[in-house]
Amino acid sequence: MPRHDLFFRPAQQAALSVKFIFMTMYMHLVFLDEVQQQQQISVMRSYLKLYTTMPMEKMATFQEMSETDFRNALLCFKHKMRNITWTKGTSGLQGDFQSDSEVDFFIDRNMIHIADTKVAQRYGDFFIRQIHKLEEVNRTLSKVKV
Repeated sequence: MPRHDLFFRPAQQAALSVKFIFMTMYMHLVFLDEVQQQQQISVMRSYLKLYTTMPMEKMATFQEMSETDFRNALLCFKHKMRNITWTKGTSGLQGDFQSDSEVDFFIDRNMIHIADTKVAQRYGDFFIRQIHKLEEVNRTLSKVKV
């Protein structure tokens, strides 16, 4: 018999095992709920990438949800996509909240306004590559003797 079992009477052990079963079932339900939310997020992200503005009612019908449930799902999407990004300091919890999603949106009345946040990064990468090419051309031209 394990050492920690010596401290409990059989009735207490039975109560602990029932609590363990309920806690395991609860953790299983929480995990399944998280999986369902992640599935909704991927479908929702794909719809949001297609549009720049869209009525809430129309998007809710695409998702086969009521408007209230869809609004809650959008809030869940925003919540799941915001993470603390470490900037400086000793703690990994210090930092700024940033969105990990390529798509950002806000709701004005019953209209969803959608912005693709990845576009700015593409422009930035393009300009950086062009600057590097220009520097390379300048170096090459400076080596040419006239």
